[in-house]
Amino acid sequence: MLKNLFLFCGTLVLLIAMPNKKICAQSQIYAGAHTELGWLGQPTFQANSVSRKGWSPQMGLSVHGHYRWRDLIAVELGIGQQYTNMKFRDKAFESDFERFEVVFTNKSYNWNYYGALRLMLPLNDDVFLYGQLGYSNNVFGGGTVTKETDFVLTSSSVNQTLRANLNYAQSNSSLVPEFGIQFKTYSDHIFSMGVKYNMGRGPVMTGDYTRTDNFTNTVVGTEQFSSNGNFFTFNFKYSILLTEFERKERTKKEKSNVIASNAKSKKKKQKTYIVCYQGNSLKVPAAQLDYYKDLGAFDGKCEDKLAYEMEMIKICDNGVERNIRRKDLEEYKAKGATEGKCPKEPKEKKEKEPKEKKEKDELKVDKDGIPKTLKDRKVVKEKTVYVSSTNLTFKVWDNGKEVDGDSISLNLNGQWIAEDIGLQRDKKEIHANIKPDGKNFLMMYALNLGKYPPNTAAVSVWDGKREQVLELKSDMEITGALNIVYRK
Repeated sequence: MLKNLFLFCGTLVLLIAMPNKKICAQSQIYAGAHTELGWLGQPTFQANSVSRKGWSPQMGLSVHGHYRWRDLIAVELGIGQQYTNMKFRDKAFESDFERFEVVFTNKSYNWNYYGALRLMLPLNDDVFLYGQLGYSNNVFGGGTVTKETDFVLTSSSVNQTLRANLNYAQSNSSLVPEFGIQFKTYSDHIFSMGVKYNMGRGPVMTGDYTRTDNFTNTVVGTEQFSSNGNFFTFNFKYSILLTEFERKERTKKEKSNVIASNAKSKKKKQKTYIVCYQGNSLKVPAAQLDYYKDLGAFDGKCEDKLAYEMEMIKICDNGVERNIRRKDLEEYKAKGATEGKCPKEPKEKKEKEPKEKKEKDELKVDKDGIPKTLKDRKVVKEKTVYVSSTNLTFKVWDNGKEVDGDSISLNLNGQWIAEDIGLQRDKKEIHANIKPDGKNFLMMYALNLGKYPPNTAAVSVWDGKREQVLELKSDMEITGALNIVYRK
């Protein structure tokens, strides 16, 4: 790949070296910013039981300055920050449990300091193709990130812990080839669009992944992986001209030749104007224009003046709109009329009636605060989970063999946090806060029974550190509930 890159740059240099009359004979200094958006490259997995999930987005924002010489060569220095959202999935787990999938996501930020050498090929005065090779020092700061998820299926006696450890390097370096097109604006500012590929020269992240059966306390799956931080992005850059260094001044002989040629051209091309004088259209030189105007002449042909005066226009005469000739406008203005349409009276805005608030559905609890009924249906506690945060994320989906048309609503402590959800394979995500006193109940209220009663759904609870997956069942007489207990 590097061989092809250097071959391209060599070809570009030869093209630039060819004579081009449009090349600007000066140097300039620019400053600006650029943003980029793309995706992370594929990490290296040893056992291939884990793979990247979809496309992991890569974004960046940086500021830069560059020196540009004769619109041919530029040197750029900059500093920026990169954002990476790495996602990977356990294929072996999904093979063992066909109705479920596990996805680990880790978001990270890092600073980068870079320099680049750019070569430009002018297409015309304002458009350039460019190719550049950059060197970047990327600072990650080191450290370890641990991601852990518990997978529990009570009905199938399954209890597994999935754990991933990600170890980040302190820093690494990378080579960054980039190609694109540049456009100069009327103020000589530059807008660029290009594509680049970041080639890491050392590991950015290494990690290991394990899947443990908590009943037998045995490891049922392992994986080792690493990433050099390779990524591909589309770049958009805007650079503002700060200063420029003009070409050397001409010699005295060159200046005198230019002055003489300008004088000759002025004599040959003396500007003239057309005026209307005493009903005749005359062509007069610029030096005599003021003289004719003092005698009552006006610019343009006489025919144009007549057409202008006969033009029909609208006026507002004491609240009444009229059409008159433009030549009569001054006469009507003297009587108080105004040019244009009459102003319309503003319409009164009707105040909107406030919408009636929806009444809350009644939840009946016992003396200990435990739910008894929800909308006259008996509430049955099916399971208790423990969380380490009061800010939770719930996900709900249909985990049956086929999607059978189940519809539900979710109630948390008497408040409806999601209503009329049609369960699908895709997970519906809901964010909610719980009380720290331990009396928190998430209730699944069935709106129908679907094709295969009872109404069954998979529910996951995420507290920011661990995710717990379980099942809830409800029908038209009983509402399944999950007791959520907060503990630090």
